Amino acid sequence: MKMLINGEWVPAQDGRTIVVCNPATLEPIDEAPRATPADVDRAVRFAKEGFRVNRRLPAHQRHGFLVRAGQLILQHYDELRSLMIRENGKPNRWADFEIRKTAEIFMTVAERVKDPHGTTYPMDSMPGCETDLAMLYRQPRGVVGGIIPFNFPAEILAYKLAGALAGGNAMVAKLPEDCPLTCLRIGELLLEAGVPPSVFHLVTGYGEEAGEALVTHPDVPVISFTGSTAVGKRIMEKAAPFLKKLALELGGNDPVLVFADADLELVANNLVHGRMTVGNGQACVADKRFLVEQPVAAEFTALARAVVSKLRLGDPSDPTVDVGPLIHEAAAQRVENQILDAVHKGAVVVTGGRRVNRTFIEPTVLSEVTAEMDLMNHECFGPVAPILAFQNEEQALGIANRSNYGLQGAVYTRDIARALRVADELEVGGVVINGSSCFRPGNVPFLPRKESGLGTDNLFHCVEELTTGKAVVICGVRR
Repeated sequence: MKMLINGEWVPAQDGRTIVVCNPATLEPIDEAPRATPADVDRAVRFAKEGFRVNRRLPAHQRHGFLVRAGQLILQHYDELRSLMIRENGKPNRWADFEIRKTAEIFMTVAERVKDPHGTTYPMDSMPGCETDLAMLYRQPRGVVGGIIPFNFPAEILAYKLAGALAGGNAMVAKLPEDCPLTCLRIGELLLEAGVPPSVFHLVTGYGEEAGEALVTHPDVPVISFTGSTAVGKRIMEKAAPFLKKLALELGGNDPVLVFADADLELVANNLVHGRMTVGNGQACVADKRFLVEQPVAAEFTALARAVVSKLRLGDPSDPTVDVGPLIHEAAAQRVENQILDAVHKGAVVVTGGRRVNRTFIEPTVLSEVTAEMDLMNHECFGPVAPILAFQNEEQALGIANRSNYGLQGAVYTRDIARALRVADELEVGGVVINGSSCFRPGNVPFLPRKESGLGTDNLFHCVEELTTGKAVVICGVRR
């Protein structure tokens, strides 16, 4: 496929391409352009005109094309799901979830266009301003640069693109080089839905080339990025000379605190989707560190082994497969190295533990884990559940909060007072009580802390995040 600039399918200016492979078989699927900074500049120039177009469109027209986009995605559900399985490695269940969620995002964000976007201020509360009227309303920011991750490409594209367009902006999106095809097909459907061609542009390429060109472009005042903390820090550095508005959704090392009075079977069953199957373990909010109170640690480990050992690992095109490959071989090697590091330092492999067929990691449970191991201190992006036993609440909170990340967490206990106390003490933006930390229905604010990011990104805040306020004062109204 080619990339989409101003409604046209175009190659990179120098003709270079990226081979898109099936991560399960490593077989080539297609090629995509390897965009250059000149390609990004071309897209931005068209997007500047698109901004002038979209900001003048009546809100009901923006609402209309976003709703139609969601409807078209559902109409092409089978095609999009199949394409995502092939290029991303998601098993059927989660590819199904992502395509349906993508459609839902477009249609739900469309409704945000109809929300009130203004405030008035009682100026007679300020001496000397008794006759004045003040109001604040939202305005679009301009060209938004969206940088899309590989793990949930269609869903995250929908959040960023729908939010930008609903707010009256234009967008240039840099798609993930490993799996851009589903997003490009969605771009084709957006044109069919009536989105003006100059309003959005989808470029394909590497982050250090196309992504960096977008971040440093002087005519792109906003960067909305989802990806690793290391890249987020680089974006901050590169964007700093321009004082750009940044929305950064970065990594997480999400703690799960399991107390002795918890429903252990519930925790073990939630571990399946919360750590193993969603994105094949490649999710920023996945359950990453299981901190289990000592009296029930052995019992929970046995339950975790029982449920995880039943999971089927294999090619996700097989509908009976539960866990597919990681996005590429290097990603699988990183997770394998974290498992080996833990074992070298004393962890015990309860089940799984191996890398197979280059890109697959067996669903893995580790016990006897200690706080010094690499996967307890750095995000493990794969289907691995490390279990660390703790003695008391204070120790558990100390271990959980001893992290540079602050994305989400979970607490399992029947004691509601303890649950709320621990939730309040956890240094994360969101806590799920008696459920997996891998919880993102879309309507709950996403509020990263520490090195997990800046800003928020959900159905009800994505428009606000990508617009800005304007205050207008009218003097002498009440004379």
